[in-house]
Amino acid sequence: MSSDYIAPNIDISDVNLVEIIKQTDRAFLCRARWQDKDCVLKVARGFCERGSVPDFYGVVENIDPEVKGWQPDLKEFYDRTFPQGLDPKARPNGVLMEYIPGVNVFELSNYTEQRAHKIQQLLTEIHEAGIVHLDPYPRNMLVQSDSDRVLWIDFELAQIFDPENPKHPRFFDDESLFMSAFMEALVICQS
Repeated sequence: MSSDYIAPNIDISDVNLVEIIKQTDRAFLCRARWQDKDCVLKVARGFCERGSVPDFYGVVENIDPEVKGWQPDLKEFYDRTFPQGLDPKARPNGVLMEYIPGVNVFELSNYTEQRAHKIQQLLTEIHEAGIVHLDPYPRNMLVQSDSDRVLWIDFELAQIFDPENPKHPRFFDDESLFMSAFMEALVICQS
């Protein structure tokens, strides 16, 4: 995607539910179809050009949990996670992004030195952009089984900091140290 890309506003009624991938108290994640594209829709609280993060297609705003084609799953998620009585007109927003077939969490079974290097390099590039992920755990590091593609996902906790500001380096250092320890543990376990 080019840097001059402007994300469209997407109406939830233009998106079709394919299958639910995961539901938690904080997020509803499903496979969906939009404009003949396989996508992932993540409804949550709270480097596309090279494939380092999933392609972002747009924001789905003001999602009606009772919209046709999404029953009963989206309504059940909404009722369970959005407290009743706060604002009955409040509606969640979601993001529509690329669906990537054959992805798995990065772990010992799919470890290669090349993948480990790419994941660490991507985190370094994310930090150089001034972004601290704040959730750098294996569940947010993905590898595509039939390619050499690796990705970082779930940036909802991420914060933007100036890596040159003397008050901020600790955040970047903490994530880098964690990643080094994780990669070292994978190498030890593989031996």
